[in-house]
Amino acid sequence: MPPPYKVARIRWAKVRVAVMALAGCSILFVVVYLLTPGLFRTSSPLRIYMDDSAGLLEGAPVRFNGVRVGKLKSIELSGSAEPERVVRAEIDVESRFLADIPVDSIAQIGVENLLGNALIDIDRGRSSARVAAGDEIRFMPAPEIEDRANMMRSIQRSMRGIGAVVRDIEAGRGSLGQFVRGDSLYDRANERLLAFQGFLRAASGRATPAGQLIYRDDLYRELQDRTAKLEQQMAGIEKSRILQDAAQHESLRKGIQEARNSIRKLERNPVFRSDAAYARTLRAVRSAARGLDGIASGQGTAGALLASSNLYDSLTGSNLRLAQFAREFRENPRKFLRVNLNLF
Repeated sequence: MPPPYKVARIRWAKVRVAVMALAGCSILFVVVYLLTPGLFRTSSPLRIYMDDSAGLLEGAPVRFNGVRVGKLKSIELSGSAEPERVVRAEIDVESRFLADIPVDSIAQIGVENLLGNALIDIDRGRSSARVAAGDEIRFMPAPEIEDRANMMRSIQRSMRGIGAVVRDIEAGRGSLGQFVRGDSLYDRANERLLAFQGFLRAASGRATPAGQLIYRDDLYRELQDRTAKLEQQMAGIEKSRILQDAAQHESLRKGIQEARNSIRKLERNPVFRSDAAYARTLRAVRSAARGLDGIASGQGTAGALLASSNLYDSLTGSNLRLAQFAREFRENPRKFLRVNLNLF
């Protein structure tokens, strides 16, 4: 039998081991509890039927109006023939949140971050009844998810079209394929380029009009002279009294304003505003035009004067005789007085 002091030491060692083991278990329990906050919380299953999983993975978060209330337990094909119930998702929601979720709430697929990690987002309904474990949440596709799916399909179609074009180019089909893989199109383009270069050389020769325009300075001098004249005219306008004299400038401005007022009065004139007055004016203008046409064709006295020289010659002779009579009367008035006396 060991001495009493050794027995006491063994007992004390056992106590210390037991205390250390209990402390380690306590620390492990606290760590596990902190790392898994829902370890001791009960959860209730809910079901969601949808047409497409849209990238959902097991373990994806489930949020209710932005607050995390559970996670996605499983997602699989439902076996239903209805297009909107092809996929069945089972979610685990903490039981303490069931009392806050109305039965008419709507589930949608959202995005957790910029990387595009999908999640289930439940929007709160208006019903007073609450969901129970095993109930179904109605699903509605999110517009942005549909737009993203349409965009992906459009990108896929575009990529398939680009792939077909690349394959045609590699096979030498089409104009671009012949240009890349063949030499005929390149040769024709090279021939046209050489012909165009030859045309430019011929057109830019010194003997051609285009060459004279390029190599001679006549056009440049003419343009320079016109520019100098224009500058002189602008300088003359700047030195004019109209721009420097305020009185003349004001007079010119008043003249322009009076012209504008006259135009406005003409616009308010009944001749321009009334159809009847316009018709009367048009008839008068047409009558005057017919009269002028008659004169031009020789009708009437004025027409005969313009069309024939007889009346003009007669009037010219009468004018000459009258002038001769006036000259003789001034030179010898008694001659005409005597004649008059004899007559009486």
